[in-house]
Amino acid sequence: MLSRFSLVLSVAGAGAALGVAACGSAGGDAAVGQSAAAQLGSPAIPNAADTSCNIDLRDVGIGSSGVAGDLDISSEALLEGDQPYVLYQSGSDPTWYSASAIPATGAGTGFQRYEFTLTQIAPSPDAGNAYPTIQLIPYLITTAGTHLFDHNVYADQNYVLDAANEWSIHYNGDYCYEPPPPGTATVVFNTGWTQTTYGSFVQGGKLDVSYALARMPGCEGETTDGVEAWATTAYAYFLPGGETLPGVVSGPFDATAGTWTSLLFERDIPSDATSVQLWFETSGEGCQTSWDSDFGQNYRYSVVPASL
Repeated sequence: MLSRFSLVLSVAGAGAALGVAACGSAGGDAAVGQSAAAQLGSPAIPNAADTSCNIDLRDVGIGSSGVAGDLDISSEALLEGDQPYVLYQSGSDPTWYSASAIPATGAGTGFQRYEFTLTQIAPSPDAGNAYPTIQLIPYLITTAGTHLFDHNVYADQNYVLDAANEWSIHYNGDYCYEPPPPGTATVVFNTGWTQTTYGSFVQGGKLDVSYALARMPGCEGETTDGVEAWATTAYAYFLPGGETLPGVVSGPFDATAGTWTSLLFERDIPSDATSVQLWFETSGEGCQTSWDSDFGQNYRYSVVPASL
């Protein structure tokens, strides 16, 4: 098997010819000739190895129209106008072909998904196999006319489809994606002593609490010497770590609405938390302290591990 390094070197010197051939392959595949090598990754040469997830194979396998797959390009490459293609070679046919790719859906944040089909596949030498061994490499033709070859999974070999992997590769989510962002749980404490929860309580995620001050209005507007002297405070207590995180949720008076505004209570959920308890206190000068704590039991919520 040719290594990816040797293959890319074999076509690296054909930068201009490759660009013309690939751009002319919008309706099909174009053959790519071999020529002298140029060193990958060096400045001011037309070809380089991409290890920064600008283009990467997501999956490939046998579909209704033959061997087909998906690849992603980065938002940066998309904004630049770079175009994705796939180099491939099969069986005893020594020719490397370039297949174009068209936009598709399904990419993660920061990427654009493209799909491709490989049509120039040599007959299998083994009657028992539907396809011969196939080597492939996604690449970008940049707006500057240079080429970036996908080295994000392998530094020294091509992607290979053969009987051993049943002509199928699935890297979706394994490379070039950060772990999914942790979830955000939002709890709304409504008037009428009801609570509404949105989202999920996730380790390492966010907790947002919206509290209706009308649940405990007894201290609203209390002042000392003309200075506001009351507050409603939220408390979040995380287990098993025992972190207690307070925060004031009473805001300034809204003269237009004629009510006191509520501030959003936002806290990070510890990465080892398995549960959180919430309660609220209203206190001030000249008023009786009140507690909103589900009759002393606190409002309790389970926290789940982050999905990787």
